[in-house]
Amino acid sequence: MRTIEPIVDFENRFEVMDWCNSFQTYVPVYFLYNEKRCFIHNRRVYGVPYGTPEAKADERNYIGQLQKNDGKFFCFYNGYRNGLDIEAFTQWIWGNGYTLTDDFKISRNKQGNFVDIGGNFKEVSCAFSYRIYDEKLSKRIIKWFRDWKANQGSS
Repeated sequence: MRTIEPIVDFENRFEVMDWCNSFQTYVPVYFLYNEKRCFIHNRRVYGVPYGTPEAKADERNYIGQLQKNDGKFFCFYNGYRNGLDIEAFTQWIWGNGYTLTDDFKISRNKQGNFVDIGGNFKEVSCAFSYRIYDEKLSKRIIKWFRDWKANQGSS
């Protein structure tokens, strides 16, 4: 199993105006997967030059998840209480027969090196968001979710 190391791109830090008209500074964070530099998230840098404790804790969580599955995916969040593994999550959805809400979304980044899948369910509050880097896994999970959504009306 490879070691996943964050690549923090301080040279490309940027600012955005937040909801209360103050600037927030962010630093892009990447890792190497299949010899490609893949985006993880933008680390919020507010008052401390290397990142807020919350942003760094989130990042450690993402890196830890990537480490466990050899860089294939990580979960930003989900309401599934027994773990973050995407295979177990899909089985949990299947087992409970949940219905995806209209905000379900699949998106691929411009460079094509990851897919984001996210949404919620009508029967239970369980918002979820996964980022998948492995092409085979993303194709399989996208097919699973599309098939699930297509079959929701036929039950």
